[in-house]
Amino acid sequence: MKKIFIFFWLLSGFSRWIWASGVSVISAANKRQITIGEKINYTVTVRYPADYSLIFSSAEVIWDNWVLEKQDITRSKQARQENLKIIFTLTTFSTGQFFLPAISFTYILPSGETGTVAGSSVPVNVESLLARYGDRGDIRDIKKPLSLSNWFWYFLAGLILLGGLIALAIYTQKKLPDTEIAVARNDQFSLSPVDEANQRLEELFNSGLLASGQIKEFYIGLTEIVRRFFERTYSVDLWQKTSSEIYRYLRHRAGARRELSLVRDFFTSADLVKFAGWRPTEKECGMDWERAKTIVKNFSNASG
Repeated sequence: MKKIFIFFWLLSGFSRWIWASGVSVISAANKRQITIGEKINYTVTVRYPADYSLIFSSAEVIWDNWVLEKQDITRSKQARQENLKIIFTLTTFSTGQFFLPAISFTYILPSGETGTVAGSSVPVNVESLLARYGDRGDIRDIKKPLSLSNWFWYFLAGLILLGGLIALAIYTQKKLPDTEIAVARNDQFSLSPVDEANQRLEELFNSGLLASGQIKEFYIGLTEIVRRFFERTYSVDLWQKTSSEIYRYLRHRAGARRELSLVRDFFTSADLVKFAGWRPTEKECGMDWERAKTIVKNFSNASG
């Protein structure tokens, strides 16, 4: 197994390079063999045309056995090319042969089309201090064991933090203004899920948000209506779920339905507007509104 790992290491070279639609991703690590607890820098560089938009979410990276200590992001520009450089400082407290994960990016073309490009994973071998230096009697634990008093202070700090979060949640809830496009969250319903969704979609379309240029607000209302429809249809709380989490839930619950691709495209388009600053045309907004109507129609017969 180790020979295969070394062969893959030598074959792959020190860095990995991927090219797609004018976007290149280079992944490299400053070390390929470390000891447990030792820091390693994982550098990912993206080069893309200056008229493209690039989206990266560190929250979506799954580090598995790695512990992310910090990340540094720098941007530069050369002629008509933008460069994004991210340096992840990582460590691990497990031994074995691991891979630094491939980092993916979403890019938006000037035409509004989107695509995804990713680098390659980078193999790293992690060994114990004993394996490298032997037992000389002077090797100590990497993490100092916590005493009982330490645990007490951690517990006390946790209680204080929890109390602060509860107070903040109560304060925020009281301060949130009511809006015409807010989705009702009552325990009693006078309309079926599909009727409620269709009614609110019509209200949103006639709210004047698009005419006044409030594109982001329109999409916030649009996604909340669809989210609420799925909540009532499947009797599940999706209020604090991200778009990708809702899609994964539906894929598990609804099975291999053709409508799932429609849901994925809908949430992708909405997230680009809400989080990436993309401003679709009025025609494209209408198409996403129709897409929401189709989702409600196609999932209206789903069983809970």
